[in-house]
Amino acid sequence: MAALKPKLKKTLFIGLGGTGVKSILYAKAKILSIYGEIPSMVRFLALDTDKFEPVTIQGDVTATLEANEYVHMQVPDGIQFIKANDHAADFFPEKNLKSAGAIVRGAGQIRSLGRLALMRNYAKVFKRINDEIMQLKKYSVGYDDKFDVSGNDLQISVICSTSGGTGAGTFLDIPFIIKHTGQIDNQDRIIAYLLFPDIFKQYSGTRNVEPNCYAAFTELDFIMDGHLAGAKINYGNNTEVEITGNPYDIVFAVNNINNNNDAYTETSDLQSFIGTGLFLSTGIIAEKGDSTWDNLGKQIDDYNNIQGKAPHYTSFGISELFYDGKVLADVSARKLAMQIIKKMTGPVQNLHQEVEDKIDEWQIRENNQADDVIDFILARTTNRSPETINEFKKGASVEIQTLALNYINNITDLAEQSATEKVEALLTDKLAAIDEHFNKLLHRENGITHTLSFIDALLATIQVCKQEMEEERQGFLEQREKLAGAYKNYVADIEEAEESFILKRKKNIELACEDYYNEVRREATLIHEIKRRDKAYYFYNRVIQFVEEKQLDLESLQKDLHSVIRDFESENVRLQNARGNQKPFIINLHEDYFDKTDPNPDDLSFNDFINTITEQEQPVNIWSKLKLEEIEKILMDYSVESSKAKSFVSSSLDSVMRELPVERRRQIIKDLDRRAEPLWRYNKNIILDTAVIYLIGINDNDDSSLFDIDNGRELIETIPGRKTYAVTNEANRVYFYKMEASCPAFTVFNMQAYKSKYENPNARYDYHVDRTWAKQIEEKNYSLFPGGDDDDIILSWALGNAFGFVNKEGRKAYRVKSYNEGTPTSDYWVSLGAEDRKEAFDAFSKRKYFREVDEQLEKYINEQGYAAYNGHLQEYVTNFMARIKEYTSLDEKTIQMKGYQEVKALIDRELTILEKHMNDSKTGF
Repeated sequence: MAALKPKLKKTLFIGLGGTGVKSILYAKAKILSIYGEIPSMVRFLALDTDKFEPVTIQGDVTATLEANEYVHMQVPDGIQFIKANDHAADFFPEKNLKSAGAIVRGAGQIRSLGRLALMRNYAKVFKRINDEIMQLKKYSVGYDDKFDVSGNDLQISVICSTSGGTGAGTFLDIPFIIKHTGQIDNQDRIIAYLLFPDIFKQYSGTRNVEPNCYAAFTELDFIMDGHLAGAKINYGNNTEVEITGNPYDIVFAVNNINNNNDAYTETSDLQSFIGTGLFLSTGIIAEKGDSTWDNLGKQIDDYNNIQGKAPHYTSFGISELFYDGKVLADVSARKLAMQIIKKMTGPVQNLHQEVEDKIDEWQIRENNQADDVIDFILARTTNRSPETINEFKKGASVEIQTLALNYINNITDLAEQSATEKVEALLTDKLAAIDEHFNKLLHRENGITHTLSFIDALLATIQVCKQEMEEERQGFLEQREKLAGAYKNYVADIEEAEESFILKRKKNIELACEDYYNEVRREATLIHEIKRRDKAYYFYNRVIQFVEEKQLDLESLQKDLHSVIRDFESENVRLQNARGNQKPFIINLHEDYFDKTDPNPDDLSFNDFINTITEQEQPVNIWSKLKLEEIEKILMDYSVESSKAKSFVSSSLDSVMRELPVERRRQIIKDLDRRAEPLWRYNKNIILDTAVIYLIGINDNDDSSLFDIDNGRELIETIPGRKTYAVTNEANRVYFYKMEASCPAFTVFNMQAYKSKYENPNARYDYHVDRTWAKQIEEKNYSLFPGGDDDDIILSWALGNAFGFVNKEGRKAYRVKSYNEGTPTSDYWVSLGAEDRKEAFDAFSKRKYFREVDEQLEKYINEQGYAAYNGHLQEYVTNFMARIKEYTSLDEKTIQMKGYQEVKALIDRELTILEKHMNDSKTGF
């Protein structure tokens, strides 16, 4: 039966800014690692003011962006663009003008600069978005032989951080630009993945990330509550885009920590997490996901509307069970390779006799009465005789010396020529024989140590032979030197014979000359003996040089092999020590099998290894010329073909998991569920319950290792909740995809902290993208928190009273400590102009004294500590009613009377908010 083709949703990923671009690159890399290619119904578009870097995952899959997938939104001169374009001047916050220079390497965490870049590049951005949507709309069933399309609807995912400049500055425009193409139907979805700033706070230069986030969510909430409905965004050149409906159908809010306090600390891990979520949205949750999205959307529409604040936001979590047999195969292969190296470098016995036998076999011995080399190089003496003298008469002594000198010179030249030819021939033959023997030794077990030991013994014997040659040569040289005196005597004898009686003169000269010639012949023999040893000495030097070079090569190879062992051991130890340190949402199942990677006993046949590398023309004798990584590759190429290594690769996740004890399988399933906890936190004192939707991707819907064959689906039911299953066609991965809906923004963890940074009166920048939007937000007193700013302002007012930064003395008006408006002579006290507590509060709120009070409270905490702060506050709240007259000039009875309802309501709210504040400080919100 033919395998089913993977079904994927028609999808466009739009990455905004650095986080968005990296996230879609991770998604692209993930898709490439699974399918080996990018399916034609999945498309990518990156919009950034900076350049992007390729992303590599799992060590070998690199994702990059094609030219048509990327728009670099540059602004050469922002100020000049604003001056020249009214539509830019109308929206751009005046406070940020000083920073509107060139925008070519990012927007510097200023959201309005990111939006300015979009304004200047609107035509390019619109064209790219329009073209991508058009291509996907044209796509239909049958366009791809390898993949099937799931449904006819289009899914557009927009990914960015809400903390920086580009992504946070453009994510509100992009969905309305998408709608402006006129190609989006009601069945299509636009989904946002918005990253919170907490992951970035660990880095320097990120002071804007939190207030940027608060401003971004305030604007998003403001739009989703319908306050800008019908308004138009002017992009210049007579192009206006209307704000219609919600910008996004679903908004995923993603932080770096979940409600289990599992945290991501590396931005790359978080971007990889989002990229995996994007990948899953195209595949395993495509066919099953339609109803899941619908259910989720319904929860967002209807669930958790709290204190008038709509639950626009949801989140998701992912966990992945991954079995990588190649990792185990490589670990096992490295262990086998180390065994091979140990077989090559094991100890050997004394090799003296073996060397002695080879020297005799090679016939290169010159000790122990042997003359193998010198006898081959040159005969002991010459068979040539000196030229005879013409006449034995006067003058013979001069003539014979000339003849003798010519003879000795000729003998010397002939001996040199013949010996040189012979020694070179001998070297060619013997070096080849030695090299051949070394190669044979190297390919035995313990071959490297055997060869090195053989070389040590061989060099020792050769040195003995060489030394003997030198000593014998010196002896013959000394004999030749003594001939000089003998020659003088023989010449004198000839000269004396030349003066003898005329009848005996010829005979006497002849006899004297014969004696002289005998001495010349003896010198010729000495010349041969010296020359034989000269060349033998040279021969041994060449042999020693050759062998020592081999020795150096093998010693270097031996060190390299020790380095290979260290590398292999280090890598295996690193993998085992890193167990559990993978990306937070991934469980590597193969890590359970590290202790089962020892090679089988029959995996190593040294002879088979030698035969294999020889057939592949990679014999050991060439290894000394290779790089370390080349040697490692030869070893690994062989050892990964072992039965143990191949068994890991051929195993699937299901088959491997079934080998585990049932309790371990239950533990893995629970761990998957825990890791898939949606990646956000919210105030559980306010949000008591949320809707959780499970989608689980498995390879086989009937026979998964998450199930128990004997007991149905007992194992997976160890985790609660209704689960939907999707077939992934991935034999080595299981996914848990868990969505949670839904919450209003103010309940999300740290939103109050973002707000406090946002309200800093000394902020250098305006954190909003559009000053007209910001003005409407201010005029409507709009806040992410219920009741507008009242609750926060009342808290500042109540705390100011509790800690003496606001007070009232007797019948005098309330006053506030203000270093901005007060004077030193009044100790910086400023009157609020009213004795009535409610009227004084209204003045406090209108004149925004709460900002200064918050700063003074922060200073108090820094100086006194939280213990003193909480203790004082507890005492104030506990005794408030007993001391109410001191605080208000009204006693408890009077405050209940008609005419004081507003004061009573204010005091009730103060006490309620203070009690909530004390409780929240204990829970971290």
